[in-house]
Amino acid sequence: MPYVINYAGGSAAPKDIKIKLGIKPEAIDEYVAEQAEDGITLDYSLLPSAFYSIPAEVTIPKGQRMVKINVKLNTTLITDFDAQYVLPISITDADGTTISGNYGTILTKVSVKNKYDGNYTVTATAPMVDATNPGLTGYYPLDSDLITTSPNSVVMFCNTYLGGLQGHPIKSGTANSYYGNFAPIFTMDDNGNVTSVTNFYGQGSNSSNRAARLDPSGVNKFTVSVDGTTKTLDVSYIMVQGGADRTFFHEKWTFEGSR
Repeated sequence: MPYVINYAGGSAAPKDIKIKLGIKPEAIDEYVAEQAEDGITLDYSLLPSAFYSIPAEVTIPKGQRMVKINVKLNTTLITDFDAQYVLPISITDADGTTISGNYGTILTKVSVKNKYDGNYTVTATAPMVDATNPGLTGYYPLDSDLITTSPNSVVMFCNTYLGGLQGHPIKSGTANSYYGNFAPIFTMDDNGNVTSVTNFYGQGSNSSNRAARLDPSGVNKFTVSVDGTTKTLDVSYIMVQGGADRTFFHEKWTFEGSR
């Protein structure tokens, strides 16, 4: 991971400035506490020291304003797909110059992504049908993320209407709405075939008694180009409520870029 350390004086560095770097774990606690004051709960933990290496000291050369560094990650060790790791790099000494109170420490979130992870545009390949309430219809196109939950599965986080939460927007007449306690998790095999669709909120164990299942009549295929730049998911699935098939989705997810 590349980083840039800047000299923010009115001119370039008047001498070689030796910068010492370290890790500041308490910065994570401070940030989590600040977010909690705004009602945001975060479950962040310090990235284990074996997972990375940083230079202990770097130099901003005389006459320059910055130095670039690379932090190396041992990605083979990062195997916990639920972990929310953070790496808090801090300037511990600036060779007699003042360390910025705002920019002396940087927090970088480090998490695992599989090849399906990313931002997508979701369109309907057939109308959404709610067998219980015909007044509920599809809400498309959607700006949605697929976020890694395991090596071969991703869960839907929707930016349209829901602001990045797990869920699936719908239309109630002309009004915007969504299904509570429902967000599909798509699981693929090694060939990209969708093998199952389940509910992030539990398979019928939530207060709405909602689950999800794959509709085997669909294409149900995740296709990734050789260079990884083109990704599409064609999938059909069903929201089950109280043990009965209720809502039928037929969708195409088109990759837009990394989230």
